[in-house]
Formats: sequence, structure tokens, C-alpha cells
Amino acid sequence: MEKEQKLKRTLTLVPLIVIGLAYMDPLVVFDSYGIVAQLTQGHVAAAYIFTIVALLLTAFSYGKMVQAYPKAGSAYTYAQKSIHPHAGFLAGWTLLLDYLFLPMVNFAIGAAYLESAFPAIPPFLWVLVLALAITIINIFGIKLTANITAIFVTFQVIVALVFVGFIIKGLTTGLGTGDVFSPSSFLQLHT
Repeated sequence: MEKEQKLKRTLTLVPLIVIGLAYMDPLVVFDSYGIVAQLTQGHVAAAYIFTIVALLLTAFSYGKMVQAYPKAGSAYTYAQKSIHPHAGFLAGWTLLLDYLFLPMVNFAIGAAYLESAFPAIPPFLWVLVLALAITIINIFGIKLTANITAIFVTFQVIVALVFVGFIIKGLTTGLGTGDVFSPSSFLQLHT
């Protein structure tokens, strides 16, 4: 007989949403804009729309799967129960690798920014400092993690709003095409 898995409910809805937002890293578009622009040959807006559609479909799928299998385990449980136990095993290991590599990418990006601000300090030290800080915060528990995450997400929202403010100011003063929406972002042809 399979033992039922239960998690202690520590966080309320708002901190869970904040942690989800932090995991998605709202300001990552600033880090990756140039790369995406080059890879899509200038069709950044279309690339982000396709990404949003994929994320919404994923969220919809998770919503349906949690109703069908209301247990802890996420994609591991869903793949195991709906496809095959081997698929669940593979999904679980894939998620584990994601949870391992995503912080590494964030530490590398953080080290790059900190190195540009403090060039005398080698980037590997910034990686160590960031990894140690995040580890210590997590050791003290999910509530502290959620509170600190809320500070970072609030900062990201403020930066994004300031950026949007500059965009609005630019559009109203005639920068760019002067249009709020331009189909050239989607239909740009390259010869």
C-alpha cells in the first residue's frame, strides 16, 4: 500500500505567488534581450508571445494534473501516474537538474554584474558569496526565504515599472515609431 505524501502547509497564497515570480525571474528579459534578438533575427516580440503561450499551456496542464493527482511530487507524480513510472523517474531527474542548474546560472549572472561594479574582486568569489548567502537563507527556513524573496521581487517590479515609465515617456515624446503597438515587431522581413 502506497503511503500518502503530505507537506506541512507553511506559506499562504501570496508568498507562494512571490516565490513563483522569483523563480520565473521577471527581469531576465533584460539579461537575454540581445541574445533573443539575434537568435530570432529581430522578432523578439513574437518569440516572447510564443513563450507566454507555452507557459500558459503549461500552467493550464499543471492545473488539470493537480486535480487528477492531488499529491506532492509535481511533474514526477504526473508523469509517473499518467504515462509510466519510468517517465516519472525521468521527469523527476530532469526537475532535479533544473533546480541544480538554474541557481548556477543566476550566480553566474549575478557575478557578472557584481564584477562590473567591483572589478577588483574575481567573479568566482562572487559566485561563492552568492551561493553561501542563498544557502544560509534557505537553512533558516521557507518563511525567511519567502520574505527575502519578496524584497527581490518588489525591487524587480519597481525596476520594470520605471522601465515602462521610460518607454511611455519616450513614446509620448516621439522616440521610435511613436506607436504603442507596431506590427513591424512581428512582420519584420530580413533580406
